[in-house]
Amino acid sequence: MILGLAPVLEKVQLGCGRPVDGHAPGVTGNWLNAYAAAGIGTDHESTSFEEAREKLRRGMAVFIREGSTAKNLDALLPLVKRETAQHFAFVSDDRHADELLLEGHMNATLRKAVGKGLDPILAVAMASTHTARMFDVRDTGAIVPGRFADFVLFEDLKDFRPLRVWRRGVQVARDGELLVSIGKADVSNVVNTVHVPELSRSALSVPATKKAVHVIDIVPDQIVTTRSQAVLPVENGELQADLTQDIAKLVVIERHGKRGTIGKAFVRGFGLRSGALASTVAHDSHNIICVGTNDADMLAAARALADAGGGWVVVRDGSHWRNSRFRSRDSCPTGLHARSLRS
Repeated sequence: MILGLAPVLEKVQLGCGRPVDGHAPGVTGNWLNAYAAAGIGTDHESTSFEEAREKLRRGMAVFIREGSTAKNLDALLPLVKRETAQHFAFVSDDRHADELLLEGHMNATLRKAVGKGLDPILAVAMASTHTARMFDVRDTGAIVPGRFADFVLFEDLKDFRPLRVWRRGVQVARDGELLVSIGKADVSNVVNTVHVPELSRSALSVPATKKAVHVIDIVPDQIVTTRSQAVLPVENGELQADLTQDIAKLVVIERHGKRGTIGKAFVRGFGLRSGALASTVAHDSHNIICVGTNDADMLAAARALADAGGGWVVVRDGSHWRNSRFRSRDSCPTGLHARSLRS
């Protein structure tokens, strides 16, 4: 007898015979045994030493994630020993464009890891050969005969500042300058993709049916969250954000033209004192996610984001233009900043 959800098992079946990367934050005990037994060989979601160690003991490879939002290197690096290092690799998951420009990508992780005492050669292996081996990639990952010449020349093995970069034997960058041309990407499949129904303030309201509600608690520098309960203020029979408890409202609006459904919750830890934030850059479904201190500003942010075709919107204080409509960043009223990726 096989237990489990059929759609999930079908996906697992598709991966049989291939390396399968896991997403298992907080999975422990017998559930982790079943997870590993299903053939999932790696995981990049560990946030604590104990969690990563348990996965390592189940024979899984542990990817140490150090990105813009999730920063796990400090917690997991002490687990890396010479006798276990072959089961570790570095990943970034998501890294913001400004951080890529200012700090770098994998070289930033190498710099931090070596600065914390990891052997430089071992660190480089965890960012190259280990990763290739774990995913059964045989044509790159090392400078040896029979593999593509993909490598970087660093100034030293401390700061990891790249001097030259080769891809498949061709030098593509030198001293921070790109030496090859990059073709223009086809973006036709990502424009005009924000399709939401006419949004109203009432659609964002949360009726006050309970004295205490569940609250999502942000964990700084982590992708995971915790939860708690809180009593929130009520106005006109509706629950409100409570800045004294650092609790804002959070809504997720389906933007792919399916049903236009709206999920609503409350979240603690954003530190907002006024206004609202909204974004369509939100893995994995990239719906409109909006967090704010009041429904009016949240509605203005969501409308602006839909009109801009996606991207990011920041509302500082929209009290004087909340009912306005506009079509471009240039026509945004004072107090609102919109950047459109048309995504």
